[in-house]
Amino acid sequence: MDQSGRRPGERPGGNSNPVQQNTSGGPAMPGFRRQQTGAGMPARYGADIPEWQRETWVGPNPAAADPFDEPESAPELRDQRSDSLNNRMGGFWQDQQTGGYQYTGAQNVQPEMRDTENAGTAKKRAGKRRAALLIALLLLIGLCVALRLTVFSVRVINVVGNVNYTREQVIAGSGVKYGMNLLTLDSDKVERAIESDYNLRFRYMEKKIPGEIVLCVREREAMAYLKYCGIFYTLDKSGMVLFETEQTGIEPASLTELKGLEIRNIRRGQTISLAQNTQQQILETLFLEVKVLGCGPRIASADLTSPDNLYLTLRSGFSVDLGNTDQLHMKLRSMLLVEQKLIELGYSSGTIRVSTPTEPTFTPDAV
Repeated sequence: MDQSGRRPGERPGGNSNPVQQNTSGGPAMPGFRRQQTGAGMPARYGADIPEWQRETWVGPNPAAADPFDEPESAPELRDQRSDSLNNRMGGFWQDQQTGGYQYTGAQNVQPEMRDTENAGTAKKRAGKRRAALLIALLLLIGLCVALRLTVFSVRVINVVGNVNYTREQVIAGSGVKYGMNLLTLDSDKVERAIESDYNLRFRYMEKKIPGEIVLCVREREAMAYLKYCGIFYTLDKSGMVLFETEQTGIEPASLTELKGLEIRNIRRGQTISLAQNTQQQILETLFLEVKVLGCGPRIASADLTSPDNLYLTLRSGFSVDLGNTDQLHMKLRSMLLVEQKLIELGYSSGTIRVSTPTEPTFTPDAV
């Protein structure tokens, strides 16, 4: 005890809690204790402590302490560092998202290494996608080839509309062959191939899945004939020349003889060319109606010299004055009805006028 009656280290006011003194010359700090030495003490407090750490003050570690922040008792350390470290400037501090250095696992990987790893992963994924697309493409190509060679190949060919031509002749002329792809078969190409034979007309081609083709054709039918420059020709209803021969003595019993035509060009396999466009139109219109009414075999001849005065000769012996080309269908129907009635009445010759189809007239031949 000193003269004041207090023990060494005792606070004024009678507080008996001792306050440790810093024997190294520094002031005592609350909550800190002095490193002690001596026998019987633990290693951390005993002789194993280095000489420079003995007789120092120790205390609890501050929570969340930053290793780069020094206590106020050592400001001289800041003077020994660069401004970048004291002010936390530079790339190192920019990479750190916390207020001090700490281990953060994958975040501590250098950016260059992360970029390299990401690039490698992206290349592997891109390679896998390309491989998958290539496999899918090869499978699709294989499927298309299989469908082309098996499912949609032509295995059956039917022909409709042929009369004088055989089925095999029509198929050979169409260019369609067994094993061809049904889906890619071109109808226009088939039409051109069939009509290269002027005796045939193409009507339609029907595709029946999976492998059947139906070819519908129509054979050109001769409906009229004419004699020109010592040659005998037959024509269909559109004026197509189907046949020619130098035997001019032929007079077919079922064909109509054409008279009064001004011919410019006539050749087998081509449509007859006339000097007057009006005659060309009359020829096609007249025989189209004759074909529809089915009266071609009853007409022996047709004189088309004058477009306003068309004359027919029937095989029954009657002459017919049609007038112009107006209402040809009605005029021909009226002609057929009058002819039938006259035959029932016992007439075998005379002139039937149907220029007004609703009011036909008949003039018998003079006896």
